[in-house]
Amino acid sequence: MMKRNGFTLIELIITLIVMGVAAAIVIPGFQYVARSNRVTANTNDFVTALSLARSTAVTRGRRAILCQSDEFDASQAANRSCTGGTKWDLGFILWVDDNGDGATQPDEVVRVWQALDDNDGTDDADLGPVSDTASGFGSGSATRVTYTPTGRLNGPALMFRLQPGDCGGQDFARLISIPIGGRPSSKGNQKCV
Repeated sequence: MMKRNGFTLIELIITLIVMGVAAAIVIPGFQYVARSNRVTANTNDFVTALSLARSTAVTRGRRAILCQSDEFDASQAANRSCTGGTKWDLGFILWVDDNGDGATQPDEVVRVWQALDDNDGTDDADLGPVSDTASGFGSGSATRVTYTPTGRLNGPALMFRLQPGDCGGQDFARLISIPIGGRPSSKGNQKCV
């Protein structure tokens, strides 16, 4: 009897079919994990921005303001100002009101965050204020988050929702709440709206 080396055509076809079925099962799971991780990373960026604003207010002994801003030009980062919008996913800035005039000055800007995205080449992450009257959080129209020198919010408790722009009712949304005391927290696995 002759010794066989290699595979038969039937064995090769069966192997390719098994690999194709396995890929069809596994790839959607990887996409889910990747999208979930991106939303978590964006949530962590926003919570970090809130924590930095709180810390900045306490350490500098001045009001620190985090506000929505969609006027980003890398060469003009210091000249960026609050736009008064509620589409926080377009970008936001942290500034300290050193002169107490309530307006952003170039020398008051502490940090600038660019638009959030889903890491797929489109800026379609949604981050904005929401209202939850049952828990007493938010008005649904927050254009800025202001911290006092004691680290507390200067205003009512706030809540934000972050989700992919096209999540289709899945559990990708995250809620970021900021109580009057000022310490932000997030809650994941919320239904998208």
